[in-house]
Amino acid sequence: MNSDYQCKAELLERLPQRLRGYASWLPQDWRIVVVVDRDDGLCDTLKKSLEDMAAEAGLTTRSRSEGKPYTVVNRLAIEELEAWYFGDWDAVRKAYPKVAPTIPSKAQYRDPDAIKGGSLGSF
Repeated sequence: MNSDYQCKAELLERLPQRLRGYASWLPQDWRIVVVVDRDDGLCDTLKKSLEDMAAEAGLTTRSRSEGKPYTVVNRLAIEELEAWYFGDWDAVRKAYPKVAPTIPSKAQYRDPDAIKGGSLGSF
C-alpha cells in the first residue's frame, strides 16, 4: 500500500497510527518497508525512532527480530532520496503520472548517482 505524504515530518507524525492500523490486519506473508531520507538528522536517532514506532504498534522489525519472523523493514536513504527515484524514471512516471515527463532530461537529473545532499561529508 502506498501512502502519499507532503514531507518527512508528516510521514513521521502519522506513521505510528498507520503502523497500529497495519498491525490489526496485515497478512503474515506481507512486509512493510519504510524508507526515509536522512536529511540532516542523526542516523542512529532516526533509525531508533522508526524501530520504536514499530515496536509500540506491536510489529517486529527486521533489525530487532533476532532471526525470527518480522513485519517491518526500516531503511534510511543516506544520500538524497530523490536520487533513488530518478534512478528508475519509468517507475516514477508509473507511480506519479502527473509528474512532467521532461524532468529526467534536465541536466541536474541526467545522472542520478551525481545527486548529492549534505551527508557523507558530515559523518
